[in-house]
Amino acid sequence: MRALAASVAEERPGLVAVCEIEPGEALAFATRFAMQWAYRGHQALFWNDAFRVTRVRDLYLPAAGPLPFERRGFLYAEAQFANRTCVLAATHFSEERRARIAELRFARSLLRESACDAIFCAHLRETRIAFGDLGFREEGAPGQSAEHAYVRGLQHVRFTVKRASL
Repeated sequence: MRALAASVAEERPGLVAVCEIEPGEALAFATRFAMQWAYRGHQALFWNDAFRVTRVRDLYLPAAGPLPFERRGFLYAEAQFANRTCVLAATHFSEERRARIAELRFARSLLRESACDAIFCAHLRETRIAFGDLGFREEGAPGQSAEHAYVRGLQHVRFTVKRASL
């Protein structure tokens, strides 16, 4: 958690998506960096005053088998940025292929419904099913890590996607 905090303190992004984070750590992180935040199922989104979030939907990805308590969170926030409507979303997809396919379909359907600008942050291993056909471009260094950011429309937004165990 210290490495994550040091990274954010140095970069000063307007949006931070973190997976594998506990609720108490998320509260401490938001307090330390004076950011607004949302949390669901070990996923957290943090944003600064450049974003005016109007609604947060904290959902779960489809259950991946007989263990209902291992469901992954899916955060979906409707916001305004530079007088433009946008969506901020974050999740952590399953490592298991069959479960990941159902989760990807769920995420794609939500992102397809939103025709506005968007930033989608996800912990996702390599997959042939991406988000380019929905108008998203991948940011960062594709293939370098499992943390990905997909952006549709928004320019000049500093953001980061991390694991709490960084």
